[in-house]
Amino acid sequence: MIQNKFCNLSLVALILILSLSPGILISKNKIEIELDIKNTFVLGETILFHYSILSDSALQITISPYINCPTTPSRFLQEKTIKLEPGKAYIDIYKGILIDQSIEPQICTAGIAILEPFYQKAEKQFKIETEPSFDVHIQFCKDQACTKKSKVFVKGDRVYFDYSSDVSDLSVEARLIAPDLSVKTLTLPVDAVLDRAGKYTLKVKAKKEGYKTNYQTLELVVLEEEPKVIDERVCNANGICEPEKGEMVENCPQDCLSPTAEAALEKIEKEEAAAAAKLAAAKRKLYYLLGGIVILLAIGVGIYFYWRKKWLS
Repeated sequence: MIQNKFCNLSLVALILILSLSPGILISKNKIEIELDIKNTFVLGETILFHYSILSDSALQITISPYINCPTTPSRFLQEKTIKLEPGKAYIDIYKGILIDQSIEPQICTAGIAILEPFYQKAEKQFKIETEPSFDVHIQFCKDQACTKKSKVFVKGDRVYFDYSSDVSDLSVEARLIAPDLSVKTLTLPVDAVLDRAGKYTLKVKAKKEGYKTNYQTLELVVLEEEPKVIDERVCNANGICEPEKGEMVENCPQDCLSPTAEAALEKIEKEEAAAAAKLAAAKRKLYYLLGGIVILLAIGVGIYFYWRKKWLS
């Protein structure tokens, strides 16, 4: 008996707490929310839906219409307060984004949420049907198998233009713009000899039926001649030229100097040695002079005290 009374009191307390808590208020009003939205939206259409809210009593509520798509940016949430009259539906329209080429196919949700004085929502799903996109990776290679990729070449090199993609049977066309602004049309994969030094621009258009067209702009550089590269496997940069280990001026300029540089360095070393010798000689003369002065002072002081003592006696 006591246990039943305790349970009843607990239930009453719970109902009271729920009624007094604004965030979880139980509505005493009957609210009906209706959404009217297309099942499918396609390229060029604006996502929108009509909605209506009907109440059996006079009521002021705060609502927020929304559209949520997994991979599409949403508009900022809009909140507005409306007054409902008994039996009279509030009707409005909510507009979302325009579907353009950047939108991927996906399933989205449209909804209306009542935020105050209680929480209630209604949702419907719809589809966006557009052409899917695909990734294509353009490659500049030094060999046909494309095992040596690079974006830097030397004048006269044969460059292999290739691509990779998770979508097969692509049509990949490109315009190669040379440093002198001349244009050459390419269909990848293809190879070409680049006979002008400077920066080249490649404008690529990859396409396949049923997919969005993929556009890319890439750059590569062609040098006038092969740059001199220090071979770190040979040059140990220890300041000593070691020809027996393969070090020479061409591959290890830090350790091995050219004849001109070596002669200049030898001249500098001789001049520094001569200057050092002059400085040492000057220091010796100064030391001799100071020593002579000290000796003379000592003799003078000795003579002074000798004659002073003799006079006093």
